[in-house]
Amino acid sequence: MEWKMKKINLLIGLMAVLAINFLQPVFADEQIKYSAGLFAGYYNTSSSNFNDVDASFETAMVFGGAVSYHFTPRYSIELWTTKYTTDMSLSFDDKNAKLGELDQTPILLTGRFQFPIRKSNADIYLGAGVGYAFNDFKQVNHSDLDDFFAVNLETKQMDDCIIWALNVGAEMRIKKNYALFVDLKTIFSEPSFDVIFEDGTASGKNVGLNASVFSFGFKYLF
Repeated sequence: MEWKMKKINLLIGLMAVLAINFLQPVFADEQIKYSAGLFAGYYNTSSSNFNDVDASFETAMVFGGAVSYHFTPRYSIELWTTKYTTDMSLSFDDKNAKLGELDQTPILLTGRFQFPIRKSNADIYLGAGVGYAFNDFKQVNHSDLDDFFAVNLETKQMDDCIIWALNVGAEMRIKKNYALFVDLKTIFSEPSFDVIFEDGTASGKNVGLNASVFSFGFKYLF
């Protein structure tokens, strides 16, 4: 619980700094810009644990998009989304099985602070954001009655959840209206995973789905 509070306090602090800077006046000669981009990347969710059962997830390639509003050359906000589909496997003692497939669609609103690199068309940026993830879990059809997880677990559902994120990246303009970028996001979430056992009893527990997303893509600036 202590590490979780430190993480939340860090996110709140970063967002507060960004918010204070956003409230500063924008110079009249500053041109407000928009940008829209597409990206491809890899989405990796760390292993988790619930009810003494270890859960692991496959790394998957993802595609997505983002739009940004630039208050000044240094400050911007970004709306970002992708779709992540992965296999979820469980292990308990010496038993292992693929439980099903998780579809997750995160939507993030991130505040970013950009640092221009002198004598270049590039900059680096830091950001922090908050958003929401839509989760859909599809159970695998087990035909083997000796399968421990198939016998003991009847239905499963993963709830939608709020997500938090930290962000670092770099962007380089290659033409007046085009830029390339690389981006790394760390996303924190704890959706509730609800299980109904065959004897009718139910269990629900928050499952940590902390993930890292590394992506690369291009943007159109206007």
